[in-house]
Amino acid sequence: MAIEENRPRIPLGDIVSLFEKSGIESRKSDAIKAAVLQLAGLLSNRSVALLLRPEGGLWLGSGVCVRIADRYFVATAKHNLRHEDRDLRISDIEVRARGERQGEPLSVTRMGLAPDLDLAWLELDPVASNRPNLAFVRTDEIASLPEGDASEPCCLLGYPAEMAGKPADAQQRPLLESACIMTLSVGPSRRRGSASPGTFAIEWPPHDGSLDDSHPQPHGVSGGGVWLLPRHDDYLVWSPERSRLTGIEAAWRRDFKELVVIRIERWLELIANHRSELRDEVT
Repeated sequence: MAIEENRPRIPLGDIVSLFEKSGIESRKSDAIKAAVLQLAGLLSNRSVALLLRPEGGLWLGSGVCVRIADRYFVATAKHNLRHEDRDLRISDIEVRARGERQGEPLSVTRMGLAPDLDLAWLELDPVASNRPNLAFVRTDEIASLPEGDASEPCCLLGYPAEMAGKPADAQQRPLLESACIMTLSVGPSRRRGSASPGTFAIEWPPHDGSLDDSHPQPHGVSGGGVWLLPRHDDYLVWSPERSRLTGIEAAWRRDFKELVVIRIERWLELIANHRSELRDEVT
């Protein structure tokens, strides 16, 4: 998505109000804020920004890092890797760990796009595993969103174009800022948009109106990971380490205030189909 000049900020207090919906309550607001910041740090370490430069332009996308066996991938949305009905070249794609502006980008060795879903993968040189502040989601940190109609607490981590600095030209690296936003899943009976198989929806912005004045447009978060958060009543001690990757954000239905998320199981199926040597690891 094209980078914009305006750079909104999300007040931490508004994020905290959503955080409490997952059952995280405390008499001390500082404890909640600390948990929010810990969650944001953990998910940011597992996320990347995509700087996309087809035909001299500059667009922004998001991705989430996944390790399968001894292979290192970025899961993302297919439309990030296409421009005017053509697949981008690897040389058009710059992968920035945590959106960092300095240092070398992550080296992409190959890529694959789903034929019928808005999903794609980038494979990274294994040297990426040695980067500081960069982590990869393991297969045991992946989970399916429950199929029921209850609203589940979720978090989306991505790089909104509105929150990026605008560089002087497309070849420069913009200053990027991730958004870690608490929200809720939209149960099947509440979904206003058409429900494609293998997808679910999350509120964007939250339907209670708590972030209407500060919520960024989701352009740029496409391909970002959606995480299922642990509920406080399920554990004696709540920890963001119990968050589980559950989907890849792919589309925004503005009128319905819904983001469409493709279930992570479909991305794993894509890997199994494209990299047969990993099939036993993901099925």
